[in-house]
Amino acid sequence: MGAQTHCDVHYRWQEKTDTTHVAATVASPSVSQILTWSSPVFTAAETYWCQQRNTREQTVYQLTAWARRLKVQNGATGDGDWHIELTASKTSPIMLQNGPRNG
Repeated sequence: MGAQTHCDVHYRWQEKTDTTHVAATVASPSVSQILTWSSPVFTAAETYWCQQRNTREQTVYQLTAWARRLKVQNGATGDGDWHIELTASKTSPIMLQNGPRNG
């Protein structure tokens, strides 16, 4: 069985670089509200690679929050994405899979 072809070189690159929503109405959820959202269904990259944006991904957000950590996906396998951990306040607990951790 041959390798699957993809719609673009980088994982969902069209969705990451699309500017059609720049002038859209802005939604202003809180960090607490965002944390109640269900995660999108992620399957093997082969299946998910070329999926269109879901409804939430087509919304422009304005958020007031604290940036706790930043990781830029650089290097040979990176695509320049910024992964930013946001919190409601500078003293918000760090959320782990098994619940909050203070510090």
